[in-house]
Amino acid sequence: MPKAILNQKAYDFQSIETEIIVKTKSKGSLALIEGLEKFDYKCVVNRTQFFGRSRLPIVITEGDATFDASITINRYWFDFLWQSAIDMGIPFIDISMNISVYYKSKKPGQAETVDHTDTLTGVRFKGISHAGQHGPENLVVELPLDVQNIYWDGVDICGNILGGSDVVPPVDKDNPPPFPNYITDPLWDFVKFKTQGDKGTASEDFYLPGVCTVSGLKLGIDVDTQKRKDQDKCQVRDCGQTPIQFKVLCEFTSSEWEAWIAVLPKLLPKAGVTRTVLAVEHPLINANHISQIFIGRIEYGEPSARKGLTVEITCHEFVDKPLLAQVKKPAQVAQDNAEARQIAVDNIMNQTFPTAPQPKAPPPPGYHPPQSSLGYNPTNVFSR
Repeated sequence: MPKAILNQKAYDFQSIETEIIVKTKSKGSLALIEGLEKFDYKCVVNRTQFFGRSRLPIVITEGDATFDASITINRYWFDFLWQSAIDMGIPFIDISMNISVYYKSKKPGQAETVDHTDTLTGVRFKGISHAGQHGPENLVVELPLDVQNIYWDGVDICGNILGGSDVVPPVDKDNPPPFPNYITDPLWDFVKFKTQGDKGTASEDFYLPGVCTVSGLKLGIDVDTQKRKDQDKCQVRDCGQTPIQFKVLCEFTSSEWEAWIAVLPKLLPKAGVTRTVLAVEHPLINANHISQIFIGRIEYGEPSARKGLTVEITCHEFVDKPLLAQVKKPAQVAQDNAEARQIAVDNIMNQTFPTAPQPKAPPPPGYHPPQSSLGYNPTNVFSR
């Protein structure tokens, strides 16, 4: 029986089962017993070390995992995959597969064999490399792969079970944490809004599409510092809390574009439509006692097939408090000053001190005020 190289080791037993899935189309399960020359896959955990002032790392973060794989097959299996893409009417680059690898291994010093099944999910082709030479050997094709996750005997590196729920650390039910942890809870990747229903309309809940990240959340107070030139240090005055704003970054692919178009009118209504407050749900936002926001700005990144599309949403906290005292406009101030001057003139002329301008008594019948040769009326001198 031919041998296959699996992760740099030769195995007498080999079997590859692929399930080709593209959107809603499925080619089904296909078992291939031969044609495999080489199959490599690995997982790399990326962590950051915190040193502080120490020469040795003090803390290491939990880290995230990335996967890499490649498969080397005979040319006829590559032709089969290529023809399958044509039959389904989809580009080869859009093929998504789940690959299961079955193999046997022997225990050290024993003749007994152990069966193993490794499953690669969300597999996509990221390249094609042909190799061949003169001679009796078959032509082979090397296919580098992008992999979403790898399950070794049904369990991935984070303890998640294939086809089951994620492994969650034990939680004290009597004293649960007030907000979920950003490592163990997927709620950190979603932002939920709720519209405030007006008269005759009900409120509506909706999620932002894609993977959402909250950033730029700053809390604090405004401080006014006062210092004289001949004085050391300064005086500090508390001017109240700083207006809170933050950004929500949404990253999604072309398949979620229609979902974004559906929620866009709820975020920023058209001109002339009353903009309402939105209730927001996200662990980081709610942990800082923010529950209602206004949408201030939506900024689009540059879309591409490689990086997808990013949308940055600027949010402002809404605080339901009484408005500040109305500040008079300059025109109103000038009118008030003119009325005050008129009151002062009337007080001098009448020797009284009313709080508002007094109406003048009408002149007697047949009275005509004298006119000056300069063209002005002497009785109106004080009112000019």
